[in-house]
Amino acid sequence: MRGRLYVIGVGPGDPELITLKAKRILESVRFIFFPKGHEEGHSLARAIVEPIVDLTKKDVVELHFPMLKKGERDSEERLREKWSDASHRIIGILKDGMDVAFLTLGDPGLYSTYFNLLPHLKELMPDLNMEIIPGISSVSLAFSKLGLPMAIGEESIVILPATYLNTIEEYLENFSTVILMKVHKVFEECLSLARKRRDSFRAYYVARLGMKGEKMIQDLEAVKEDDLNYFSMVIFKRR
Repeated sequence: MRGRLYVIGVGPGDPELITLKAKRILESVRFIFFPKGHEEGHSLARAIVEPIVDLTKKDVVELHFPMLKKGERDSEERLREKWSDASHRIIGILKDGMDVAFLTLGDPGLYSTYFNLLPHLKELMPDLNMEIIPGISSVSLAFSKLGLPMAIGEESIVILPATYLNTIEEYLENFSTVILMKVHKVFEECLSLARKRRDSFRAYYVARLGMKGEKMIQDLEAVKEDDLNYFSMVIFKRR
């Protein structure tokens, strides 16, 4: 009998935001895989889990998935090697009949590492037994902390990577709430847009939600260079 793969969203950073179901499963499985972006660094997902789940009796594996640009041949090949290696390690355990947990930040369905890995897992095990445990996303936490609705009544909402900044005017015309993710490298462009649209939109900057160094800034003019972070977003909310 083959094991089950649990894909678990551990939320944006605050261990208290991990769901009861996620905690129960993490306590029950022996093998836990944590992704990390830097080979020499530590897994942020692991740091979130450690305060509430005893990992000393677990088989813990940190998988290095480098943050490389897609579309570049060398980067694509390197990523495929990483996905393939991780898939073989996970499938090997599942074939031995053991359950496995694979952790993602936030919610597994929103820009998570896991869905890059899934095709490789399916190639090795087409009948993969999988269950996805949703988590609280950084987007949900941002609006909770701002005291704002993401959408209400007939309002519309769109969530975009910062790479969509050059076409954002179209989205501002058609949506009530526009969220740009990972804006640290394009913040100046976001600030210019906020100035241009200040009569029709309020703009908010948030970063490292639920983590040490959390930022909640309700005026983009007040954002300083030290406030910029990879885990960041700008929210445009129609007045």
